[in-house]
Amino acid sequence: MRLFEAVDKHEAYNEEKLKDKFKGESFVKYLSSEKKYLVQMILKCMRNFHTGDTVEMQMKELLQDEAFLRSKNLNYLRKKTLEKAQKLALKYEKWPVLLQVLDRKSAAVVERNTKNLMSENEQVLTAYM
Repeated sequence: MRLFEAVDKHEAYNEEKLKDKFKGESFVKYLSSEKKYLVQMILKCMRNFHTGDTVEMQMKELLQDEAFLRSKNLNYLRKKTLEKAQKLALKYEKWPVLLQVLDRKSAAVVERNTKNLMSENEQVLTAYM
């Protein structure tokens, strides 16, 4: 935070002045990586600030949510998220996004059917062993 405030106070970026200001601080040795981290955090904050500003962003976020829910095996929430994304894509005629949503819905059905089939096979094998 102190690095951000120091950079923000200067009209033009001057790394030598910055190093002099923070002489003796441990992070000065790693100033390059600290600056990179600072830029990443600023960009992340700006993305969060503008979250949901456009339909495209809303749909992108829904698809990201679906990927997270899939990784956590939260299939009910995953299905609801995909339905919401599908409605938005249809409403605003975002056909490429609609294709992605339909592809993910199909993948969910295949995953579910595969798990059901494997479960049935296990039951049959267990019964005869």
